[in-house]
Amino acid sequence: MPRGTTPFFPTLSGYARGDEPDARTPSPVLYAYGLFTVFVVLIAFVVDILVARNQELKAGELELTQHARLLAEHAARSFDSVEVLLDELNRDLSGGHRWWEWSDAHGHEFLRQRMTRTLPQIRHLIVFDGQGTQRFSGSFYPSNPINISDRVYFQRLKDGDARTRYGPYVGRNSNRHTYAVARRLERPNHVFAGVLMAALEPQYFEDFCWSTRPDDSFQAALVNNAGILVALCRQDADDQDEFLGRDFREVMAERDFRHASPLAESLRSERHLLAQVEVPGYDDLRLITVRTTESTLRQWRTRQVQVIALALVAAVSLLIAGLLIRRQFIGLRTLTVELTGHRDNLAQRVRQATREIETRRRDAERANRAKTRFLAAASHDLRQPLHALHMFLSDLRQTPLAPDQQSVLKRIEVATGAMGDQLESLLEISRLDLTRIEPERQAVPVTDLFAGLTATYAPLAEASGVTLRFHPPRRGSGVLETDPALLSRLLGNLIDNAIKFTPGGRVLVCARRHGPDHLRIEVRDNGIGVPAEHQEGIFEEFYQVGNTARQAEKGLGLGLAIVRRLADLLGHRVRFASRPGVGTVFGVVIPNPPRPRFGTAPRGPGVTVLSAFPPNEDERALLATLSGWGYAIRHEELPLPAGRLLPGRHDPYRVTLYCKRQPGPFGDEELATLLQGTVIVIAPEKETHPALPNVLNRPLRPARLRALLRSLAPQQENGLGRLGEFPHP
Repeated sequence: MPRGTTPFFPTLSGYARGDEPDARTPSPVLYAYGLFTVFVVLIAFVVDILVARNQELKAGELELTQHARLLAEHAARSFDSVEVLLDELNRDLSGGHRWWEWSDAHGHEFLRQRMTRTLPQIRHLIVFDGQGTQRFSGSFYPSNPINISDRVYFQRLKDGDARTRYGPYVGRNSNRHTYAVARRLERPNHVFAGVLMAALEPQYFEDFCWSTRPDDSFQAALVNNAGILVALCRQDADDQDEFLGRDFREVMAERDFRHASPLAESLRSERHLLAQVEVPGYDDLRLITVRTTESTLRQWRTRQVQVIALALVAAVSLLIAGLLIRRQFIGLRTLTVELTGHRDNLAQRVRQATREIETRRRDAERANRAKTRFLAAASHDLRQPLHALHMFLSDLRQTPLAPDQQSVLKRIEVATGAMGDQLESLLEISRLDLTRIEPERQAVPVTDLFAGLTATYAPLAEASGVTLRFHPPRRGSGVLETDPALLSRLLGNLIDNAIKFTPGGRVLVCARRHGPDHLRIEVRDNGIGVPAEHQEGIFEEFYQVGNTARQAEKGLGLGLAIVRRLADLLGHRVRFASRPGVGTVFGVVIPNPPRPRFGTAPRGPGVTVLSAFPPNEDERALLATLSGWGYAIRHEELPLPAGRLLPGRHDPYRVTLYCKRQPGPFGDEELATLLQGTVIVIAPEKETHPALPNVLNRPLRPARLRALLRSLAPQQENGLGRLGEFPHP
């Protein structure tokens, strides 16, 4: 560099000596900046690794909980099958059979035949007499001379319980751990005669669990509320019996959770994750699943190696860039080219990452579309055999059948009807997901809409013992701007839900004004209601309250999911409120052709009436009186929407009439609202409000009210009609 030329990046060391800066010596500031950048990049990678690890563990806990629910559902169905078998045997033995007089061979054959027709989860099927002595066994002949009068479940049944469950305990027939499901046997005079017991086979749980495990480190167990093992599934448990009857915390997860509460829903240690759920319908049993953190974090560790490698590459790249800066004035063109190369390299990585993200998004969308197509295809293909089943049932109804066969036929018809409803719901939701439906909006009278719904759902309500009423708006415009077919399907789902969950109750479908440009159609019932903890999820697919066993006659939980899709398609808002034991209200807000808005001048004096809905008898009489005097009435429902002010001095309806129902002082916000405009307060008897100038007490004197209105609204009072009034219930 020629003398006298100032370098572009002068060095501090050169200035300190008073010499001319050397172009080949980098600035210390650049060194510090490069090191700081490397440090920030490394910190960012470390934070990303830690955050990804925590997210992976949370996802593993969720997956473990879902697997536990799957096993719990299976266990519940297995227990349900045993319960049904015992109920049938109990009816057989108590329905006239004098089983206490049977021979050992006859009783053994009776139970053995029924064991061969049942599920493999039953180890023994045994009958004990009233003293607890084993009389008949479906597995042993002759029966072993054992007595169970000291067993807890025997004492419960003897003391009057109709059914019970107990375990785990060591069976005296097999000397192995088992779990008992038992029924009380009675003589025709209802005297205790003995016990019918099914001893369950823990190995059955292990067989199912083993076939569904996600990896070899997975463990699962069925325990009672005390945490005692009833059945176990893990790789190193060749013989379950040595572990059953012990606390699961001492057996599972290498005792990592031995000091934890046995009722904790999820636990995490350095080596293991644990989740547990209740067995649906069996509050004395819980399902516990365990998995090692090592197997959960296997994919994360692979990504960790990749991230570390990328961090090292980035750090090395930054260090190389720092070394290149040393030659900031030598080979500036070469340095520029190299920096451009690094920029292109990083841009390529960004594009590659973007493509990967886009690919994953498309894969997720394809999977969702495939799911929808599968539901549509499966539902459609099942229609033909279901139709054939209906035809067979029709033929059976024409055939003379015994009473017990008639009962079975009715149960088949109920199940077939539930299956048909479920298929229709699946087809409905798949059509909404697959097809691009364009709403055909038109003007629809509310009366016509209600007439069609009445014809469709009145017979269903009558068959269910439900009182179904439709109340269209009595005054004002009753025309909606919507697609009538889609809206009918939306309201039909809400009405069907209301009838289903309001046995013997009342369902009201009414239309009321919602603001100046909309109507709200409400479906009200006084049914069982929805608990607060379930209200956020009821519009999700397959979400059901009170149907953890997934009973077919209660549907699939798709009705409200269809309602949400139809509302989104139509652009209508759906509102919802419910109180358990009181009832539920669904409201659909629908555009309504315009009616006179604020600022529309009446042909004479106007009054704005503020009152709660619905109006009581006194308020309806007051409105009739005002209308008879020639005042135009505009109704506002309390509370006023946020931001809405009372009419001002230049508003044609500037006098506000406030009907106060409850005695007591005004709240601060309520009083501030009333002080905004010209207000006449109709207050309870002998109540005073000094802050308000125009207060009239009940019983109201019409002459005083009319004189006050004339002084506040002095327009001419001739030639007026009734422009509005309260909506009636």
